[in-house]
This record gives sequence, structure tokens and C-alpha cells, in this order.
Amino acid sequence: MYNWAHAQASQNIFCRILMRILSHRDVEQAVTMPQAIEVMQDAFARLANHQATVPLRSQLPVPQYNGVALFMPAYIQGTDALAIKIVNVFGDNAQRGLPLIHAVVVVLEAQTGRALALIEGGALTALRTGAGCGAATIALARSDARVGLVFGAGVQARTQLRALCAARQLERVYVYDPAPAKAQAMLAELCARPELPADLRVADDVASAVRAADIISCATTSKQPLFDGNDVQPGAHVNAIGSFTPEARETDDRGGRFDSTNGTGHSGRIGFVRRIGRNHIRQKNGTRQRGRNYLF
Repeated sequence: MYNWAHAQASQNIFCRILMRILSHRDVEQAVTMPQAIEVMQDAFARLANHQATVPLRSQLPVPQYNGVALFMPAYIQGTDALAIKIVNVFGDNAQRGLPLIHAVVVVLEAQTGRALALIEGGALTALRTGAGCGAATIALARSDARVGLVFGAGVQARTQLRALCAARQLERVYVYDPAPAKAQAMLAELCARPELPADLRVADDVASAVRAADIISCATTSKQPLFDGNDVQPGAHVNAIGSFTPEARETDDRGGRFDSTNGTGHSGRIGFVRRIGRNHIRQKNGTRQRGRNYLF
């Protein structure tokens, strides 16, 4: 016999569970890039000090639609921070007039597992990725870096540009995209931001822009190296964030450093280096910054 009283009690319990929903605009208005970079510095420190549990990212290919679904849970000890991000990357979305990436983040209560918030993940992913490179740039790029170069003109490239300018006092930034009109549109959209330098340029020649750059950020889905590593000036810093699958590859085999070996099998850049020989990988761990150990 169906227990109506029990069903009503369960319904009342669920009715009392509140979940906050944050939109794309909510995320953009809630956190600045410098704030996000500071959070990422703390996250890298906790990861390096074994205070964070971050399982290997799970991938679910959707080959029929040229897509992949990515599942990324994480828990930070001592903070009750528990969440999972679901990111969907579908390569044909541009032809549909849609963003390449759609994502959501579910924030959970660590003590009970109940859902606390549902956050639009596109803005959060772009902000987090940009801030991660901003943190790496603060730790690794030369303090006198003045020229930046961003490959790509999508959502990720926009936050890469903002992060580089938050990390260093850049005087000039080049943007390169195979479709120059997209790069021009990106700069037209961002040029009014007061934190960006007045000298924003679309790069006509990749080699010249690479040779001039003190900091390079790659935010593409390219399967071929974007530039010749021989053109990178000594002491320049390179962020490459687009190679999230074994087939993708933004940089060539002229050396590299990475934040953690966990998950590098999914990275086209590191996966390639592993295939040609482990001795080609140079790792830098435990960088000291503000009295903490950081892992890059």
C-alpha cells in the first residue's frame, strides 16, 4: 500500500531545499579577474600541498556530433568546498551560431551532499582558465614583460587577454586568429576596458608577433602547432590551454613545463611529448610565491 503520509513528508523536505542559480551575467558581475587570479593561486597552493582531491577528468565522446562531455569533480579539504563541473565541447557549434563550450557547475554541501547552487559554467570556465594562466604568469613570466600575444578570438581568448594584463603591466598585446575579422571584433569589444593597454593589435604575421612577445597565451582547438618554437624569445613565458584532447596540439616539441602529471594523458601537448620521449619534459614544482608553495 502506498504510504501517502511518508510521500507528503518527503515532498515537504524537498520543498525546503533551496538551490541558488547563477547566470552568465551573475558570474561576470560577481568576480573580477584579479580576484579570480588570487583564488587560483590559493587553489594551486592547496593542490601542491595535497589539500585538494581532484580525480582524473572523465571524458564521454559524442562522435556523432563532433563533441565531448567532460566531468570534473573536486573537493578541498578543510573548506567544505565540493563541486562538479560538466563541460560540453562541440566542435560544430560555430556553424550553428553557438559557443564552442557549454558548461554548468553544481556546488554541493560537503556534509550532506545536497545541491547548493547551479552555476552557468561557460563564464566560470573562461574566468577560471584565464585566472589560472594569470597565476602562472605572475609566478613564471619576467617581471619586465611588456608585450603579449594571444592566439584565438573566442570566449577563452578574451579572458586570457584580461588575465595577462592583470598579471603584468603590458604595453602592447597582439591577437592572432585564422579569421582576422574575429580577432578585430574581439579587440573592438574589449578595447574600452580600462585595465587593458591602449595598444591592442591584430597580428598579421605570426612569426613576427611571436618574436616580439614576452608572454604568449594559446586558446584554440588547433591540432597543429600554432607557431615555431624557435621564434620564441629567450625568457618568454607560454600558456597553452586549448589542448584538452590527445589529438589537439598548440605548441611544438621544443620543451615544456606543466602543472601536474595527473591528467596530462588527455593533453595533446604533453601526450605528444610523452610519445617522443619522457626526457623532453621539464618540470618545475613548488615555486615559491608569497610564502607558499605553488605548483606550475
